[in-house]
Amino acid sequence: MNYKNQTTTGNKPYHLRKRIITVAVAVVAVMLAVTPSVNAKPSADCNWYLSAGAQGIVDARGTGPDANLGGGVVVNGSSDYSGRHALNVGVGREFTVCNDTGRRTHLRLEAQYWDGYVHRNSVALGVVNPVLDDKVDYRALFLNGFVALSRTDKFSLWLGPGVGYAWTSFPDASYATPCGCLKAAKSEGLALQLKLQAERRVYDNTSVFGEVGYVNFPGAQSTGIPGSSYGDVGMVIIGLGVITHL
Repeated sequence: MNYKNQTTTGNKPYHLRKRIITVAVAVVAVMLAVTPSVNAKPSADCNWYLSAGAQGIVDARGTGPDANLGGGVVVNGSSDYSGRHALNVGVGREFTVCNDTGRRTHLRLEAQYWDGYVHRNSVALGVVNPVLDDKVDYRALFLNGFVALSRTDKFSLWLGPGVGYAWTSFPDASYATPCGCLKAAKSEGLALQLKLQAERRVYDNTSVFGEVGYVNFPGAQSTGIPGSSYGDVGMVIIGLGVITHL
């Protein structure tokens, strides 16, 4: 077994979130710098919209569990996840801004509710490797920002980050190990996402879209000794949805 004389899993989740925030800020800065030169053809200066979509989680990876056995002894473990699906609904505002030369940049600001889960196939904890066959639930309220990379009357391509408040819930699996350390674990905290979304208008006020992106959710830690902690889980997603312009 891999033991460590510590009671935490270190700062990996913190540093991962910090790196993602840095990347998101850099992406926004670059997009705002280059998009005024996009040859856009706006159909409306400002409008509200509603969106709904379904996503497939094609890859999910995260650290832990790290089992705290007491006395400063921690056994480092790993988890095997497989993707499942998520649903989301949102409301947003599309608008344009102009620079001094009159060039327009098309932007969106969106509030979104996200609800999904990943399948936890098994964990490896020292010499113990139980098959779990359960699921980890994730929910979040995101605030997303998008900028149009390309836009015509029928087609638009959007890129942007999102930051949200998330709820993570790992189910109880204490029955699966001799130490009984895989207890239920829940947390609340920061979630982040970055999406590329291609939209096609099919009716006057209705569009369909496809998207690909990356979502990062916080890990969780169970209470008591023995207990366990999980690092952040990152997910690659693809999705389809519909947007109704009001």
